[in-house]
Amino acid sequence: MKFNKKAGCVLVVCFVAFALASTGDAASIVDKAKAEGKLIFYTSMDSKTANKLAENFGKKYGITPSVFRSGTGKVLAKVEAEFAANKSMWDVCQVSDMAPFIVWTRKGLIEKYKPKDFDKFFDYMKDRDGYWLAVKSNTSVIAFNTNKIKKAEAPKSWKDLLDPKWKGMISMSNPYYAGTTAVNIACILELYGWDYYRALVKNQPFIGDSHGALQTMMISAERPLIAEQNNYSVLPGKYKGQPCDVTYPVEGVTLSPGPAGILKKAPHPNVAKLFMDYICSKEAQEIIAAKYYYPGRVDVPAKGQPSLGDLKFLYPKISWLIENKQKLIDNFDTIMGRK
Repeated sequence: MKFNKKAGCVLVVCFVAFALASTGDAASIVDKAKAEGKLIFYTSMDSKTANKLAENFGKKYGITPSVFRSGTGKVLAKVEAEFAANKSMWDVCQVSDMAPFIVWTRKGLIEKYKPKDFDKFFDYMKDRDGYWLAVKSNTSVIAFNTNKIKKAEAPKSWKDLLDPKWKGMISMSNPYYAGTTAVNIACILELYGWDYYRALVKNQPFIGDSHGALQTMMISAERPLIAEQNNYSVLPGKYKGQPCDVTYPVEGVTLSPGPAGILKKAPHPNVAKLFMDYICSKEAQEIIAAKYYYPGRVDVPAKGQPSLGDLKFLYPKISWLIENKQKLIDNFDTIMGRK
C-alpha cells in the first residue's frame, strides 16, 4: 500500500493542533488557578497525609491549600451546616463515606469534573459521570496488642468479639465521628442484626472517637483489642515494631472508599480542578499508599498488606445507609448507653 503524503501531512497537522490545544488547556487552568491563588480543602484523611499533599501541591503550583481536617462525621456536619446557611466555604471535600457524595450529586451540589488520570482509577473507585472519585480507601480489621493477645488466640471473626473473655478489653469508634465505623456497623447489621451489639455491650467496650486515639490505648494495653480499626491506623505501628497486629475476619472486611469532589460554584474552581488532578496523579497516590491506605489508581500497589483482590469483603447497602444513617447512630448510642 502506498503512503499518501497529503493525507499524512493532514494527520500530522491535526495531531500537532490537538497536542497544542491540550497543552494550552492545561496551561490555561494553571494560569487561572494561580490568579485565584487559594484553595480550601476539607478532609477526613489523617493530618500528616493531608498536609503532605497540600505542601507538595503548593511547591508545584505556588498555591498551598488551607486544610480543615477532622473525622468524617465532623467534616460532614461542617459541610451540611454551610449548605444550610447557603455559605459554603470549601472547594474540594474528601471523606470516608460514599453516601454523602451520592446525595450531594443528586441535589446538584457537586461539580462534574474528570481529572486527567480518571481512566487510571478502578471502576468501583469513581462515579462514572465524574462527579466524585475515591482517592483512597480503608479496610476495617480487628487489631490487637501482641503482648497481651497471642496471634493464635486473637478473634478470627466479628462474632468472636462477643466471647466473654474479651470483657473490658475492647475499644471501638462511634458511627457519628468515623465514617468507616458507620459503614462497618451497617455491614454487621446485615449479618447479625442489632442483637450483635446488644451482645457486644455486655463486654463493656470503650466507645471513643478517633481511631488514632484507640490505637494509643491498644499499644499501652489499656484496651488491647480494637473491635474495628482502620488498616492505615494500625499497620504503620506494626511495621515500626510496636506490639500490634491485625486479623481479617472470616465474614469479610469492610471497604470504605474515600471519595473527593468539587463543590458546585466553588470559590476557587480552577484551583479545585488542578488540585483534583494532583491528588489523582501517580505522585500523590504513592504518598497515599505510603500511609497504608489503598490507593485508587490501578498502577499504584498497596503497601504492606494484602491486595484488594485477595480479601473477602462486606458491602453495605448504600441506599439503605443514606436513608438510615441517623437512625443507625441513634440505635448504636442507645444500646451502648451513650444516651
